[in-house]
Amino acid sequence: MEESIDLKDFMTHKVRGEDRYLTPLFAERINGKYILAAYQGNLSKYDILIKYRQLENGRWSNIRTPKHIHWAVDILIKMKQEPEKTKKFLDILINLWNTTKPIKSEGY
Repeated sequence: MEESIDLKDFMTHKVRGEDRYLTPLFAERINGKYILAAYQGNLSKYDILIKYRQLENGRWSNIRTPKHIHWAVDILIKMKQEPEKTKKFLDILINLWNTTKPIKSEGY
């Protein structure tokens, strides 16, 4: 994908079973391998949908919804309500991620 392509256009897609298109509120490249987009959901004005494309073998995947997104949405809500506590929690998770060693046994 060329740098000049509009990411919002690239992440716009037809809503399944409907005659309308969904355009993201936000779309951004992440580390050259992903494009992440957020869309207005339809449950309420606070509802959001998260979708992405992944660069695989030189081609961008179809637009997908990530699995297990609930924790990320929960963190966004907590960040608004309790920013300092949430940042502390995220710092702990990042530290655990950076210091955890992989299991070397092949039995797992």
